[in-house]
Amino acid sequence: MPDCSYIYLKLTGDFDPTTVAASIPVAPYESWAKHSRFPDRQIQKSSILKYSRYDTHAEIPDVYLLSEKLVDALEPHQDAIARAIQEHQMQCCLQVVLLFTSDDSLSTPIIGFSERVTRFLGTLFASIDIDTYRGEPTTGEQDASSNGG
Repeated sequence: MPDCSYIYLKLTGDFDPTTVAASIPVAPYESWAKHSRFPDRQIQKSSILKYSRYDTHAEIPDVYLLSEKLVDALEPHQDAIARAIQEHQMQCCLQVVLLFTSDDSLSTPIIGFSERVTRFLGTLFASIDIDTYRGEPTTGEQDASSNGG
């Protein structure tokens, strides 16, 4: 289970992560090559590049805020990302992981996307995947923080 809520853009497919990452002017914060083996995971069935992870430890995560911060970081590189997706026949997905309290007196997460965010995702032909978990964030921080460009 995650220790906070977060959001990131994920590119997947059958490609060389080093080559593709070099064609996009912002560095991924994490990448895996197809057929890589990790001690805590099965063998990778596809290559993966993850961009612009934003975390929040807020009790009530705000997807609007997190997704706007992600687009702020990636929108200047939108054309390069779109070109790489097309050239390497990759799939693009906005990954949203929500950890929210089991305290029934608090609201559930604020889930939604602005027109700007949906336009950005549409340009990349991106899907949206939202995973939810019940638990308690590790701290009460309110601001989103980035773990990579």
